[in-house]
Amino acid sequence: MITRGRRSALFISMVGGIALFVLAVTVFTVAIQARRVSTEAESAVELIEDLRLVSVARSEMAIASQLQFVAPEQEELIIATLGNAADAQDAASERLDDHEIETVQRAFDRFAAAMESQTETISRTDASEQELIAVEQVTANTFDALSTELRARQEETVELLRNANDLMNTVGMISTFVVAFVVPSAALYVFEALRRTPRRMRELHLEVEQIHNRSQAIATAMQQELASMRLQLFSARVQDPESSDRQVKRSLLRLDHMATMNGAKQQLSFSSVEPVEISREVQERFAGEEVSLHVADKPAPMMADPVHVAFIVHELVSNAINHGGAPVRIVVSQHEDHIRIAVADEGERGMPSVVDNAVFEEREYALRSNLASGRYGFGLIAARRSAQAMAGDLSHERIENRTVLTLALPAAIAAKESGRRAA
Repeated sequence: MITRGRRSALFISMVGGIALFVLAVTVFTVAIQARRVSTEAESAVELIEDLRLVSVARSEMAIASQLQFVAPEQEELIIATLGNAADAQDAASERLDDHEIETVQRAFDRFAAAMESQTETISRTDASEQELIAVEQVTANTFDALSTELRARQEETVELLRNANDLMNTVGMISTFVVAFVVPSAALYVFEALRRTPRRMRELHLEVEQIHNRSQAIATAMQQELASMRLQLFSARVQDPESSDRQVKRSLLRLDHMATMNGAKQQLSFSSVEPVEISREVQERFAGEEVSLHVADKPAPMMADPVHVAFIVHELVSNAINHGGAPVRIVVSQHEDHIRIAVADEGERGMPSVVDNAVFEEREYALRSNLASGRYGFGLIAARRSAQAMAGDLSHERIENRTVLTLALPAAIAAKESGRRAA
């Protein structure tokens, strides 16, 4: 027969076992919820970074699109000038002899050819404006999609925090029961862990709010700078139309790449890339600028995405011209199992030191430097991100006032050998 004392002990053991089982299930559920909240917060941070880069692309697109107000006025001026020239030619032909008429005719022919060249320049500008409109649409769609996803993530994170807090209250009650009646030492340890979890969740919630506020501050600063940047571009377009047209072409390539590249994930397509060939293609895009190409021996092919490599080299050359000054040298070389493409400005200005800080130091410092200096370094941040995604890196070296930016990527042969060792 089972005595009364044994029945009491058995009952207490059953109650203790059930309580421990409920506690284990609760702790496991809380751990999953905490992990999910942490992952959502990290995703929100990545989305903010991508949103910031795309907002910069939109700002530059808005600036470039202002050029459309200049071309029609120039076109009307050229048409009026050609008409006046034709009237003057008809009036002169009535008073001059044949030899003089022939001389005047040649002069008017040269004038007409010059006017036709200007008309072709305006036509090319019109075509660029159509491309700008298309790229602006792609950029706007990307920006809106990121904004929508970010808001959804923030709302979901807030809801998770609220549910987790309710769950913590329930767990606290269960833990109190366990502390009082079952296993005091183990229950105290679990209770302390559960007490720290809500505090960490509140910290994550605060971080999400700070990231959102920082994004709003960046957008506000960009809007304030937009008016002065538009005026600078307008002046450059009037003083030097051909140089301005080249700048529009370079901006088109950069904006198009950033609009398609700065999503939550980068889609890479690796293949064997010839570093000399891709550097020569970038050099040809800067026709009219002092950009030279130098090759050390014959470097091996790289294992990389050709679209991303072209964007990185293009960004390095563009920054060297805009901030450092021409002439610019592209040097392709091989160092052991890596291929290097170095871009050095030979001008007297040199790239501002804030660009180095924005790209090659901590991200928090980069944000403050960009706001203080006026949109420096955004393209280089995207370029370095692409290089690191392809198992490479983007480094810099300052020599007096000049800056050397170097892209390093694995050689195709080294990448294959590394893959075989991993297998």
